[in-house]
Amino acid sequence: MTTETSLRLDGRTAIITGAAGLIGSALSAGFAANGANVVMVDRDADGLARLAVELGGATTAVPCDVTDLDAIDELVADVVGQFGTIDVLVNNAGGNRRVLPHEVTLEGWRQITELNLLSAFFVSQQVGLQMITQGHGSIVNISSTCGCSAMGRGNIVFSAAKAGVNHLTRELALEWGASGIRVNAIAPSQVDSAGMRQWMAETGADGRPVGDTLLAGVPLGRLVTAEDIVGPALFLASDASRMVSGTVIPVDGGNLSANIAGTVGRPIAAAAAPSAT
Repeated sequence: MTTETSLRLDGRTAIITGAAGLIGSALSAGFAANGANVVMVDRDADGLARLAVELGGATTAVPCDVTDLDAIDELVADVVGQFGTIDVLVNNAGGNRRVLPHEVTLEGWRQITELNLLSAFFVSQQVGLQMITQGHGSIVNISSTCGCSAMGRGNIVFSAAKAGVNHLTRELALEWGASGIRVNAIAPSQVDSAGMRQWMAETGADGRPVGDTLLAGVPLGRLVTAEDIVGPALFLASDASRMVSGTVIPVDGGNLSANIAGTVGRPIAAAAAPSAT
């Protein structure tokens, strides 16, 4: 019996979509630092180029729009041609545009669901075909706590798409497990960024600063950083989680553990050190 575990990905090829963004950049850096051959995918070619220069080494930048099915096919063929295998896929591409329910348009609905849900499925489908041939692979979907619990504040389309990502994760884990493929998701709560900080300073429908409302429901009392997501993603991608599949892991500072009527505990004073008597 062995109890050794490792988050290392030496010699493995990992595709990370949405790589030029805040979370994608952190994931790319973290996977590269842990030995993976990282294929960074994004439709922002300039952002990818800058990141590739910054990270160097075992990273490859591939501009690609993951809502374009032909582009996905070409991406997968190119990666297999260069590296031989695809061991890990991180479906990180996504985005949100807050719209109140009575103002949602069909075009707006399609844009958000295509970017967050449809791209995750169709990239997984093509990569999954390669993983089935190999007999192994790990898929990690970056979801959101919006997909686990209603958020309000105009997140309805994004929330519905991320709820779809969560159940897509479970379905693929069930369908592909016998082929040696694990599929899991990570659900962060609000991620610290310049845009998020600006929004938090605004006044919400309840008359309070949005930031006060957000942080009041986070027991750990802060926003998620992009770096907070790297460790869980490495865990799910690596052999350390070899018996973990079909899960959605919150990275939310305890946010989903609380009922909306609950009260976040106050900081507990450190106990005084015992006297040396």
